[in-house]
Amino acid sequence: KSSVVSLGIKAWMNSLKSKVGFVGWRYDFVKGYAPWANELYNRETQPAFSVGEYFDDNNVQAIINWIDGTHPLPAFRSTAFDFPLRKSLYQAIVWRDYHWLKYIDKAPGVIGLWSDKAVTFLENHDTEEVRNKDNAPYFPGGDQMLQGYAYLLTHPGIPCVFWRDIYDSFNNNYFEASINDLISIRKEYGIHSESKLFIATAEYGNVYGAYIQGDRGELAMK
Repeated sequence: KSSVVSLGIKAWMNSLKSKVGFVGWRYDFVKGYAPWANELYNRETQPAFSVGEYFDDNNVQAIINWIDGTHPLPAFRSTAFDFPLRKSLYQAIVWRDYHWLKYIDKAPGVIGLWSDKAVTFLENHDTEEVRNKDNAPYFPGGDQMLQGYAYLLTHPGIPCVFWRDIYDSFNNNYFEASINDLISIRKEYGIHSESKLFIATAEYGNVYGAYIQGDRGELAMK
């Protein structure tokens, strides 16, 4: 029976690619099954991109192990959402405890160890205030949210912007221009998932400052 189910899933996913136009996959709750399943479906469907939701904001190594288990070849391994980085950003920005943004001499979270497999984010449909079922801390709006995106959109990793944060009818898309400016800066300097990061300072209650080397110049942010 399991092989019948597997064949049906593969056929359905390939039809999403060929008939609907999907190019990649977001795998939900990947802690609930073995990573070889992602290898199986990625191998059979050949997505341009895939990401898994391994919801653990404390254990970076567990997420790294899951990524490693999704394919024996590095180029075909899935990416993962960087929940530990999100937690560090929350502690740094909301509680003004900026030393959370430096672990020894690296960035915290998955981006500090495997940046080209880290999908960085501030909020998603599970963590936002209106749907938060696990009491995970959610980012306030306004200036603090923009500080978070200033970090994500200038740093290595694969950043994603939550739809509500850029297209929010309740505030007349107030943050759209600011977030688009940050996206333009990332493109202008050629910042990418494996850009070199030098953390100049990460001080409690004071400041975070870093230099990021892009393909078209070095960017400084604080």
